[in-house]
Amino acid sequence: PGLDIIESVGLSQIGAESQRRTQRMIDIALNRRWTINTPLELNKRGGSVMIGVNDAPAVVEQLAERHVFVDSRPGAGLRISPHFFNTDEEIDEAMNVLASLIDK
Repeated sequence: PGLDIIESVGLSQIGAESQRRTQRMIDIALNRRWTINTPLELNKRGGSVMIGVNDAPAVVEQLAERHVFVDSRPGAGLRISPHFFNTDEEIDEAMNVLASLIDK
């Protein structure tokens, strides 16, 4: 069934949405002056955005308690990977929840 969904949406559409959503997240992070550990250039990044935070594993747990599911990478921070099925509203809400934790 997963392949059927991918075929019906189309790889180019999935790629375009991934790029648009990661850019949205980067724009929000830049506006908040957060540390971004992901290349800003579109052609140099993948489908994840790395945001530097203190004690990333603890922030991952705090986000999960608030139904925002991300992971972390040592030395890079939070790894946030939006998918084509996520909405802009979900992206905005996740970033707002993150802001409530790190913009204190």
